[in-house]
Amino acid sequence: MDVLAWGRLLTAVTLAVHIVFAVFGVAMPLLISAAELLAIRRRDPFYRALARRWAHGFLVAFAVGAATGTIVAAELSVVWPRFMQVVGNVIALPFLIEVIAFFLEAIFLGVWLYGWERFRSPWGHWLTSLPMVVSGPASALLITIVNAFMNAPGGFRLAGGRVVAAQPWTAMFSPGWGIEVGHVLASAFTAAGFGLAAWAALSHLRTPHPYFRRQIGLTAGVGLVGAVASVITGDLSGKFLAHVQPLKLAAMEGLFRTQAAAPLTVGGYVDAAHRAVVGGIQLPGLLSWLAYGSSAHPVRGLDAFPPRLWPPLAIHVFFDLMVAFGGLLLVVGAVYALVPSLRERRWFLALLVAMGPVAFLAMEFGWMVDELGRQPYIVYGVMTVGQAITANPDLPAVAVLVLALLAAAGAGVVWGLMRIFRSVALPEDGAAAGSEEAMAG
Repeated sequence: MDVLAWGRLLTAVTLAVHIVFAVFGVAMPLLISAAELLAIRRRDPFYRALARRWAHGFLVAFAVGAATGTIVAAELSVVWPRFMQVVGNVIALPFLIEVIAFFLEAIFLGVWLYGWERFRSPWGHWLTSLPMVVSGPASALLITIVNAFMNAPGGFRLAGGRVVAAQPWTAMFSPGWGIEVGHVLASAFTAAGFGLAAWAALSHLRTPHPYFRRQIGLTAGVGLVGAVASVITGDLSGKFLAHVQPLKLAAMEGLFRTQAAAPLTVGGYVDAAHRAVVGGIQLPGLLSWLAYGSSAHPVRGLDAFPPRLWPPLAIHVFFDLMVAFGGLLLVVGAVYALVPSLRERRWFLALLVAMGPVAFLAMEFGWMVDELGRQPYIVYGVMTVGQAITANPDLPAVAVLVLALLAAAGAGVVWGLMRIFRSVALPEDGAAAGSEEAMAG
């Protein structure tokens, strides 16, 4: 592989790993805060134990997320130096603000985790969770704003390869930033909710306990809300792409020919040589209706763009998998909420276990569609990936070392988290849920 291929591989794997931990940094503060709030209001020791147990696991995920985020930041400068020249001059502001949000989350995580016995009132301790609830999603919002800029850049001009007339605030709030932020946050809560629900369901299958029942209810509820929001923001994202990145939309759908009443193609794989989707099911006019609100509206196909600018057409498969997995999560979450009689059935609990990997795969596929769909550009219409890559010939050796470290660290984190969750004793069934003593501290 050449340097460009190694750069792509290293960045892709690092981001894929970092996103998993970043998701917990976004969603866990809300879940921990909600569990403690329920513990206080209902005087329920199970929710109190849940909040404390989650917090210990979150501390590990937060630390690893910070480490992998640091690696990503270093890679941006080392692997993609020309890209960082543009970012540094135009849209460094979100990165700077994100550092503040990160430190707020870190500070209040420490205060919350080690302050249980130092507050006279449980309400005072609960209030220390609120800055985390805000700062966690804020970090994701600010980083996603940078990604939105990469998809629809603005607020600057290039003259002789140099940035001139930079307007940081205009660049920061590029077209579509709100839609992309909304979809990212929704998918983060979906993945975290169903991921934790899957672990609780597995534990409940092994050892039925009211503690796990409460955990499933809270996390599956958050996952369902996230799945509904993902559908809404995903629809808005498709409409946005039709106007701003029609080439990405055409690649996602395998639409080779510009046409009115454009069909939505479900399934199949793209055969670029014959310019067709093989094995797909076409729903006439549905793509036009979803993108423009009219089944007769023309949609630009791949034939409207030079083939050298086409992104990898395999994103059609990733897009279909993302939509299919997201729809499955929505259905399972809705069944859990609407059919209480199924919640204790072993087959349904096993289905919930399967939804954990499904949720994270849906999120990863979504990021693959977003990033691959922008190719060959790293900043859409401004800079290609080939123009941004470093010329350092030692990159392959560095990539192998980093990838090996990520693999070792990932295995260690999984082992550590399993040890944490298995070693903490569950509250006794006979614990007095209404006792004042149970809620002290």
